[in-house]
Amino acid sequence: ARGQVRKTYQDPVVYPFECSIIDPSQGRLKIYMSASDTASIPTIDNANPMHKGNTYVFDVEIEAPNGKVTRILEGQIFVDPEVTK
Repeated sequence: ARGQVRKTYQDPVVYPFECSIIDPSQGRLKIYMSASDTASIPTIDNANPMHKGNTYVFDVEIEAPNGKVTRILEGQIFVDPEVTK
């Protein structure tokens, strides 16, 4: 399984995240991003610097043994900066 986060569908990859299939018979997989990885994702929108936080798109795909790729999950994520330090 594999996944990527991008600002928009056409933009370069912001973060390729880790996916592993935990239990194929139950359709369970694990998607993982470390704290340092999430901290590296930009949270300031350069078009509107007063607005803190950014929205991104992501998807997760699996590849069958025959090479067929299927998207199994997609959506948007919102990343905003840490307040409490």
